[in-house]
Amino acid sequence: FLLLVIVVLGGVATIGAYLNTPKTYASSSQIAIRTDTRDESYFRRLGNRAMRDVRSNEEMMLTINELDLFGGTRARLPYEMALRRMRRELRIDRSTGSISVSFESKNPVQAQRVVAFVTERVLGTFFELIDSPYRRQISALQRGISELEPKVETARTQLFEFKTKHPSITINI
Repeated sequence: FLLLVIVVLGGVATIGAYLNTPKTYASSSQIAIRTDTRDESYFRRLGNRAMRDVRSNEEMMLTINELDLFGGTRARLPYEMALRRMRRELRIDRSTGSISVSFESKNPVQAQRVVAFVTERVLGTFFELIDSPYRRQISALQRGISELEPKVETARTQLFEFKTKHPSITINI
């Protein structure tokens, strides 16, 4: 009889805890990056730079302020606590060819708003970087490399011909 009472009380306590615990909602988005028009390394560097910008304290504070997140935390505790909480609940991951944004909250509308806002900021950062001096620098480097490639091939051919004509001379490169 005692075992039955313990099992029933444990079951009731578990059900009560489940019903009283607030639900956690997650929202996520996936940004696919097409690399058909440019070299994949260009978009990898661009993605790394965009992620640094979006994960910066300034961007996180902008998101917190624009969406009025963590009001109680910001009012009672130092602002750093709200930043820590934002970093804990917001996930921005970059893998090859995509960027994923996800956020967990007790409010489903808030989770969707945060993901939409951060996704928009990521896309905006990409757009700004593509039209920035960074883009021009990469284009200049790519042009320089494409101009050097034929010269390198010519030098290799001449080196090979020189080695075949003069096998007694050792050339180490």
